[in-house]
Amino acid sequence: MFENTELALDVLQTLLERGKITYALLKDDVSIYELAPNFKTFLNAANVQVGQPVTEIFDALTCSEQTLQEVLSQKIPEYRLEYINFSSPGFSPRYISLYIWNYRCNAPRRLLLVVEDVTSSALIEQSAIQAHNELYLLRIRLGQANAKLQRQALYDSLTELPNRRYLDDALPRYVEFSKRYQTPLSLMMMDIDDFKNLNDGFGHDVGDEGLRILSRVLSKSMRETDFTARYGGDEFCIFLPMLNVALARILVDKIKKALDKELESFSLRFTISVGIAALTSDVASAAELIKLADDALYRAKREGKNRIYISGEKK
Repeated sequence: MFENTELALDVLQTLLERGKITYALLKDDVSIYELAPNFKTFLNAANVQVGQPVTEIFDALTCSEQTLQEVLSQKIPEYRLEYINFSSPGFSPRYISLYIWNYRCNAPRRLLLVVEDVTSSALIEQSAIQAHNELYLLRIRLGQANAKLQRQALYDSLTELPNRRYLDDALPRYVEFSKRYQTPLSLMMMDIDDFKNLNDGFGHDVGDEGLRILSRVLSKSMRETDFTARYGGDEFCIFLPMLNVALARILVDKIKKALDKELESFSLRFTISVGIAALTSDVASAAELIKLADDALYRAKREGKNRIYISGEKK
């Protein structure tokens, strides 16, 4: 038993010398009764005196008197405050933890205050939290960058409409749905008449603005269930779920009127030609449906432009 006691005292002395912990005994009024030999140097506080309220030394214990009384009366086993930022004038900031237990050696009862320097652990934990937060921000930025790249890959930067790649992925699903549930699906191919002359005569900036105007008109004219994509150059592809070719033609008339209205404030006028095709049992794929609408568009161009031609229509 003596050897164990001697060992415990030796360990305590080592801890005190290494500056890892210090302690003090407190009276029931939480004033200091006795100090460890290293208490003042540990806290870099030469003015600490026996009889001084411990709350004057540790602001974190202010208003905790009731809790300390409950420790003293053993209603609660201990009072602990961890990672307290403790600073002394002229010294680097430190982090400490406070542990207060009921200490019964002889009457009257005392409180044992143990102060531990946890600066190293606190700084490591802060670094880990900072690294975690930085990683989280990097993941957010990576997600935003990926979303931006995905949008750039699938959307046309000039018109802000889906591009050919997006179209090639989406249209087969619309075709599959319409075939499975036997619902109508119409497709338009549309372009600006004499677009090359528009570019050559007025410049590419004017041509680009013409494309943007047409794309805005299409976006405003479509239902939420319709899909518009820039197919390439001045050609646009629109597919119209649950719409037959007769209703699709009515929609083209609406688009043309809206376009004429929009062009009133533009520096020049242009017209569009449109080819329309419907999904039927004879159409095997999305690619075939596009070809039928594209052929109808070229038929409209051959017949004088500024026209609408429906695939399979006899004139």
